[in-house]
Amino acid sequence: MTISRGGSASLGRWLLVGAAALVAGVAVVRTAAVNSFADHAPDLAARVWADHPDVALSLAFAAIGRSAALRQEPSPAVIESIRRASRRAPLAPEPFLVRGVSAQVKGELAVAEQAFLEARRRHPRSRAARYFLAEHYLRTGRLAAGLQEISVLARLVPQAAGSTAPFLATFARAPGGSAELRRLFDRQPELRGPVLTELAKDPANARLILSLAGRSANDAPQGWQAQLIDSLLRAGDYRQAHQIWRSVAGVSQPGLLFDPAFRGSSAPAPFNWTLAAGGTGFAERVDNGLHVVFYGRDNATLASQLLVLEPGSYRLAMRVAGDTRASLLAWRVICLPGRNGVAEAPLDKAATGGRLEAAFVVPGGCPAQQLELAGTAPDVPRQVDVTISQLSLTRAPAR
Repeated sequence: MTISRGGSASLGRWLLVGAAALVAGVAVVRTAAVNSFADHAPDLAARVWADHPDVALSLAFAAIGRSAALRQEPSPAVIESIRRASRRAPLAPEPFLVRGVSAQVKGELAVAEQAFLEARRRHPRSRAARYFLAEHYLRTGRLAAGLQEISVLARLVPQAAGSTAPFLATFARAPGGSAELRRLFDRQPELRGPVLTELAKDPANARLILSLAGRSANDAPQGWQAQLIDSLLRAGDYRQAHQIWRSVAGVSQPGLLFDPAFRGSSAPAPFNWTLAAGGTGFAERVDNGLHVVFYGRDNATLASQLLVLEPGSYRLAMRVAGDTRASLLAWRVICLPGRNGVAEAPLDKAATGGRLEAAFVVPGGCPAQQLELAGTAPDVPRQVDVTISQLSLTRAPAR
C-alpha cells in the first residue's frame, strides 16, 4: 500500500491530533484522580501526579497536621513547598489559610479573619476555609456567623456531621444559641444526633440536651441518650439519670422495680434489665418470668437492674421453680457507688412451694442500688437451671 505525499501529510496531521487527544485524555484522568484523592489520600494522589499543586498542598497540610499533633512547628521544607505550589496555583485558598492560622497564633485576629475570608472568596466550597472561619467566628464571639459557616460546611460534607458537632455544641451553650440551633435542626435534622451526643459528654448539659431534642427525645433509643445517661451515672447523679431515662423510655409512673414480670421493653439499660448471654450462662424471658441457666464454671452476673430507692426498709419476693438446691445463685442488693453489700438472698432458701422472700434496709448515703442475680462457681462445676416468676419489690411498712 502506497501513500501519496498529500496522504502522508494528512496522516501526519491525524497522528498529531490523535496524540494531542491522548495527552488531553491522560491529563483529564490525572486531574480527576487528583481532585478525588488530594483531600482524602494525598499520598495516593501523589503517585498519579506528584507535581500537581493540589497534591503538593495536600501533602504539605497533611505534614502540618502531623506536626500539630506532636505540638511541633512545621519544617521549613513544608512551608517552602506550600509557597512553590501557591505560585503555580495563584487562586488556591491554602496559603491564606496558613496565613490565617499563623496570625491567630500571634493574636492578630483581624489579620486572621481577612485571610480566612480571602480563602473562602477564592474557593467558596473549600471545607477548610469554612472550618477555620467558623472556628474564628466562634472564638471571637460572633456565634450567628459561626453557625452559618458550620451549616454550609455540613452541607458540603454531609457524612462529616460529627466533625462540626463540637462547634455547634459550643454554640448551643451560648446565650440564645439553643433557639438558633433548633431552627438549624429543622432544616438539617441529620445534625441533631451528633450535636446532642457531643453535648452529652458533659452531664451539666442535661437540660439543654432535652430542650434541643424536643419531641425526638421520645423516639427509639439513640446514641445521645445512652451517652447522657452514662455521663450522669459516672458523675454520680443517679436520680437525674433515672429521670432522663424515664423521659426517653416513656415511663410515666415507674414502680420500685422496672418490668418485674420480664415481659420485655425497649427501654434502655441500666434502669431496665440487663440479661446475660454467654459462656458463663444465660437468662432469657419466658412467659411472665425469667429462665436462668448457670453453667457453674466461672462467677457471673446473670441479670441486673439499677435502682434508685430511698433509704428505708424493703421486701423482695418471688417464686423459684427448678433446681431448689440452687445455692449457687443468689439475688444481691449492692449500694453504689461504693458497691457495699446491702442484702443477699440465695435461691435455695425458697420455702415449700418455691416462695422466696428477703427483707433488707437501704441505709442513708446510698443514692443508688444494683439489684443483681449472681452466680458463684463451685470447686467442681455444676449446672443450675431455674425459672423465677412473680418477682416484686415493695416498701416495708414503718415500724
